[in-house]
Amino acid sequence: AAYALPLVKVGGTVVLYRGQWSAAEAEQLERASALLGGKVSATVAVVTPWSGAQRHFIYLTKEKPTPNDFPRAIGVPRQHPLGVVD
Repeated sequence: AAYALPLVKVGGTVVLYRGQWSAAEAEQLERASALLGGKVSATVAVVTPWSGAQRHFIYLTKEKPTPNDFPRAIGVPRQHPLGVVD
């Protein structure tokens, strides 16, 4: 989200593809998306046909412009992820 939402215009959609997806990760993404001008509009769980593994498509909709502080420099999001509550 931190890399994709700043590049999308208002009204656009970002689709994230994830394997495991927990409630804690969903809450963190909600907080991070809000900081970036977006919101989680849908989460769709699917099962892959060959392996039977569960995967998730998370749709983010950009509602307002991203602050000029984003995107952050390479490596900063990994060291200081958005939406994490200490």
